[in-house]
Amino acid sequence: MTTPASGEISIQDIVDEFGGTAPHALSEYYGVASGVPGSGELTLSDFYGRSNVVYFAATGGTITTVGDYKVHTFTSSGTFTVTTAGNAASGGLEYIVVAGGGGSGQEAVGGGGGAGGYLTATGLILSAPVTQ
Repeated sequence: MTTPASGEISIQDIVDEFGGTAPHALSEYYGVASGVPGSGELTLSDFYGRSNVVYFAATGGTITTVGDYKVHTFTSSGTFTVTTAGNAASGGLEYIVVAGGGGSGQEAVGGGGGAGGYLTATGLILSAPVTQ
């Protein structure tokens, strides 16, 4: 859960978002998120609205956005490359792969084609780069 964007913020809020080991010192959190300094003086306000979430990023296929999801659609052979691996805080990677079905018999004669197969999984955590 992202740290508060304003108002009171505590070291415990930072620990809850980014982890760490006791005893806690702000210096253990240098550069843990965009906008948090990598050295020098840190203040609690440096952590306003910061999050430990790293989202997955990938290339390949035709990419569309559906709600909170990036969808990579392949209608022929192609390469899917994970460029940013994300982390457990992002909820992990979800995928569904749908295979095409078989054709039917002759026109106006014969039965329908066979169904295609599918694979699915949720919550996957990968290391970048990954190419499939």
